[in-house]
Amino acid sequence: MPTPFEAAEDETGAARRSEPPGGERSGRELPGGELSGRDRSGGELSGGELSGGELSGADLPVGELPAHPPLQAGPEGWADDPAVPPGGPVAVPPPPPPPPGELALPGTGVGSSANWAGYVLRGAPGTFRSVSATWTVPHPHSRPGVGDYYTQCAVWVGLDGAHPGAGHLAQVGVDVNDLGGDREYQLWWELETGGVGATPIPHPVRAGDELRAGVAHLFGGTFAITVECRTAGWLYQQRHSYPPGTPPPPLGSAEVIVEAPMFRGVTGMLTDFGSVDFLDVVVNDLPLSGFAGAATRYDMVDGVELLAETGPIGDGFEVRWRGYGRPRRALSGQVWEG
Repeated sequence: MPTPFEAAEDETGAARRSEPPGGERSGRELPGGELSGRDRSGGELSGGELSGGELSGADLPVGELPAHPPLQAGPEGWADDPAVPPGGPVAVPPPPPPPPGELALPGTGVGSSANWAGYVLRGAPGTFRSVSATWTVPHPHSRPGVGDYYTQCAVWVGLDGAHPGAGHLAQVGVDVNDLGGDREYQLWWELETGGVGATPIPHPVRAGDELRAGVAHLFGGTFAITVECRTAGWLYQQRHSYPPGTPPPPLGSAEVIVEAPMFRGVTGMLTDFGSVDFLDVVVNDLPLSGFAGAATRYDMVDGVELLAETGPIGDGFEVRWRGYGRPRRALSGQVWEG
């Protein structure tokens, strides 16, 4: 996730913004505090710049996310390129059909996270090929007593952020940060496998903009990253790839999340974003409500303080801000609660 980052150039040659107080980002926590990327405990993940930050093809055609080619089995059952012959095709059973109407459904799991609020869907490798959602960029609310603190919030959708041991995370989203009323908004995408982090999307965004964002697996380590700003009328749609030699992505989880980002192992205070309504959430071209049995709902909790609360699952859901929390360092060996 971006913001803040050290000065560097994105694919357009534009300089990225400087980092906030405390230094560069160094990882992302899984629910419960376990790291999912470059700051994972034990330091087993390493690497330099992601070559996935470079464009790997021309603009994709405007329209819906591209269809996914048939998956085939690679080593150890990972979903791999259609060109890989061993093992033959993998049969991925479709999720149950969505129920009639707009009735909100209870998820089968409920948990708490140190820095995530939203829904996580889990399945066997190869289950999740795309995820997208619509939301409005929230307006931060500064409060007395926190004006000297840099508060952060990231709203995103992604694949593989919660697949145990995967070390992959393909995601796209927007940061909403506040320093005593000095607000900043930044769109970004990321293919994380222990590299240096997110890449800015070269389009302006502000509070009140309606965004439609999605991630779709195309083949191998290549994904389509899409953001449409329906308010301003622009579309970003590009292919991005993991570096050569990266193990195939497992495609075993999908996430729709509001996050309190972290840098150098410290989770920051959560921006008062009011609420975020995720609308028309689509997974594998089907409504979110059809995946209720695979879903876990996460509230963001700092000790005993509720920071963000997630509503019931339907074809969308709401996340409400409840508290700032405090800067806190990730603990190694933590696991998901729930």
